[in-house]
Amino acid sequence: MESSVATNGVHSDKQHETAEDTLRLDLDELRELRKAATRPAVQDLLDKRIASLGEQIKRLAESRMPQPVPTDSKTSHATADTPKVEGQVRFSSIQTYGWDQDGSDVKLYIDLPGVHEIPSENVRMAFHEESIDLQVVGLKGKNHRLTVRRLSKPINVSKCTYKVKKNAVHITLKKRESGWWEQIHWKENKLSSMSKNKDMGADPNASIMNLMKDLYQEGDDDMKRMIAKCWTETQEKKTAGLDPSSLGGMGGMGGLGGMGGMGMDFDKDMDDL
Repeated sequence: MESSVATNGVHSDKQHETAEDTLRLDLDELRELRKAATRPAVQDLLDKRIASLGEQIKRLAESRMPQPVPTDSKTSHATADTPKVEGQVRFSSIQTYGWDQDGSDVKLYIDLPGVHEIPSENVRMAFHEESIDLQVVGLKGKNHRLTVRRLSKPINVSKCTYKVKKNAVHITLKKRESGWWEQIHWKENKLSSMSKNKDMGADPNASIMNLMKDLYQEGDDDMKRMIAKCWTETQEKKTAGLDPSSLGGMGGMGGLGGMGGMGMDFDKDMDDL
């Protein structure tokens, strides 16, 4: 039976967002930060992050191209909360979907012509507190997948559901807490944070330092190694009695040593890396 979606009694318009959209928004913000950065080391870090996001967007675009499905692959039934597929099965990433919400639920609408005609076990859905994973196997010779690795806000896993409709899959996410979602994917607005700090009269470089902290905590080993290396070189210059700004790096921002107080032990991390 088809169901309608209401927002406090009023049907809401469907919104569309893709993983690629989220990455492009992040990329735009990083480019704005790059324009504001003045220190060479900060510029270098932002350039690397921008390049990394560019590669991710490129891979997502390539994933939309049809992929061959091995004829000898095997599939298994899904468990209660984790989709499983045996063998080397390739998926085409689902990039476009509709969604709307009310005070307690978020609903996703994925158009997949013919999905109602395949065996029910070929549609697998996994819910986790902060992520979801939909897999559709063997639909007209192709496999499709929608993965949200981090949702905008946590969900109540036990109350989430999905239904296979005619030519579509509908997913209902039960919000763990009432409140409005701005988007499906979690996203931190770093530019808004910078603007807030500037309005409060903070040192403009402090905002970039906060970004460096985020990049360190969220970055891969190469990113962490680079930030830790800059910090170590700055401290060595200070110990030698030289002006840290002569590094052309981050010394001019008050020293990366201050970042240690933000929960980042660079000496230990350098050993670990």
